[in-house]
Amino acid sequence: MTVLKLKVDMIWKLEVGVSPAEHGVYKDGFLYLAPTFRDEFWKVDPEKGHIVKVFKMPGHVWGA
Repeated sequence: MTVLKLKVDMIWKLEVGVSPAEHGVYKDGFLYLAPTFRDEFWKVDPEKGHIVKVFKMPGHVWGA
């Protein structure tokens, strides 16, 4: 049996407004997050917790 330990060095959060959750992927050192009920997704620097770029998209992310 493999035991995995997770060490957390920092915690940050992004204000997503009325959205209850984000949906996203981690790729090439960045998080790409799509907040629920928004018509955009964000490129996020995971080291600082800052939105690097906002991308507009048609429609909305309706939920999980």
